[in-house]
Amino acid sequence: MAQAVETVFEIDGMKIEQFSSLRLSQGIYAHHFFRLECPVETVDENEHTLFNGSRNLIGAPVQIKVTSEPDRSDFLFRGIITQIDAVRHNGHPGNIIISGYSPTILLDNGPHCCSWERQSLKSLVTNLLESFSGDWLKRSIAPAYNETIHYIVQYKETAWQFISRLAGAVGEWLYYDGKQLVLAPPKGRKVTITYGAALSRFELGVQLKPGNREVLAYNYVNNEVFKSEVGNSNGYNNELGVYALEKSAELFKPQPKTWLSHFVKSKQQVDNLMNAQAAIQRSDVVRLNGWSDLPGFQPGDSLTIKMPGSDRAVGDFRVISIEHSWDGTGNYANEFVAIPASLKTPPVKQVPEPYCESQSAIVIENYDDGELGRVRVRFHWMTEKERSPWLRMTMPHAGNDAGMFMLPEIGAEVMVSFIGGNAARPFVIGAVYNGKAKVRFGNAGNDNKVIQTRSGINITMNDKEGSIKVEDKKGNHVQFDGEGKVTMNANDKMELACGEAKIILDKNGTIQICGKKIKVEATNEIKITSKDNTNITAETLVEVESAMIKLN
Repeated sequence: MAQAVETVFEIDGMKIEQFSSLRLSQGIYAHHFFRLECPVETVDENEHTLFNGSRNLIGAPVQIKVTSEPDRSDFLFRGIITQIDAVRHNGHPGNIIISGYSPTILLDNGPHCCSWERQSLKSLVTNLLESFSGDWLKRSIAPAYNETIHYIVQYKETAWQFISRLAGAVGEWLYYDGKQLVLAPPKGRKVTITYGAALSRFELGVQLKPGNREVLAYNYVNNEVFKSEVGNSNGYNNELGVYALEKSAELFKPQPKTWLSHFVKSKQQVDNLMNAQAAIQRSDVVRLNGWSDLPGFQPGDSLTIKMPGSDRAVGDFRVISIEHSWDGTGNYANEFVAIPASLKTPPVKQVPEPYCESQSAIVIENYDDGELGRVRVRFHWMTEKERSPWLRMTMPHAGNDAGMFMLPEIGAEVMVSFIGGNAARPFVIGAVYNGKAKVRFGNAGNDNKVIQTRSGINITMNDKEGSIKVEDKKGNHVQFDGEGKVTMNANDKMELACGEAKIILDKNGTIQICGKKIKVEATNEIKITSKDNTNITAETLVEVESAMIKLN
């Protein structure tokens, strides 16, 4: 069934008076697509020259306005032409095919890398869209999700892919309403349509969907594992939907258990996220497919389906996709898909998180007052205003007041990996050398194993010699040569102390031995020689005892 409607197709203010077909596809989480086929003379003055004037239509704005007087229903769609095709056949001048998309296509301008820290979904998307022309893409950004996002990365994604992924993860409505991009609960028009009149056919379906599951997540800051039980509730207030969910819970057993690798702060955050995911999965348990000739509704609008000769309604539904079509005589028809209007969450095909490969970054902060041994880095694709959150760093050993503590310096290059390949879950796996930070300790035999700090403190272990040398920044050192010799060298002073006993050697050759009792004992000979004076002083008694005493 098709209805004659008044349709105006304008290209940058120019009306296309004649066309053989027109199609417009609209849906949530999708670019809307239109395709118009018209005689070549409609847009080209010289029908014998390809793209005589039609090539100028590329990039032009399009407006489709439809009015249906009997039903007093209408709608407006604005888009942009992205492709022109000239069709010639059997010697005839042929047709021009004009096709394009909603202005949301401009958000697919190419993969990009960018990061945000501690922002709401609203501020993040608003900030992202600021770089896109507001003349082309009007927007209404008012998502229901208002939690602060700890850290998120747009990694090798277009702006549209990124926004779709973020909105889909928390169950937000995202769609183009013909005039603007909407990221908010739908507030579209309410339309009543009667079966047997404007609605020629409909199919109301119900299906089973698994729902119950157990989800676990880990918060390393508090060293706590959160467990969330996801149930089957999804906002259905009609008997059909409630029955389908109850039957699903009865049949899909046992309850599966999964792991959430996202950063989470609390169990409530896990509950909210998983309930949103469950609601998305089950939002199309009840689905309506319809065929009508009423042009006055688009995605986000609400439909009340009524039976003829009765005030009884089949139900209230929310349109999630619709395909409009016109023939050359102006007859109009559409085919649409809708879900129960009571649902707050749309059925979204989840956009997978992009896989993030290991890569290097530069350390910009290394004092973590949280006492977790973390650093902040700046990836090479980041701007000066961007930075990572505090990142944990793998250590050879770590524990409560135990382990190895050695953080890279600010400006050092480090290698970063990502939990589950998620760009928003980086951690540092080690430091690396580069052309401006070279290592001078190596040799052909790989004999040296060295630890050296920023100031020059050095520990060198030589496997060929079996030696160890510990040296400070002034060159003072202790060396074990591997052959039984131990050398200690101090440039200014050396002091050996134990309680009240002390031996001091200074660079001038003075040796002091201090203690309450000093005992010098040899099994063979003790020889004391002085080129100048030798003084032995005691405040009370000097006692010399020997089998023989010889004084010269």
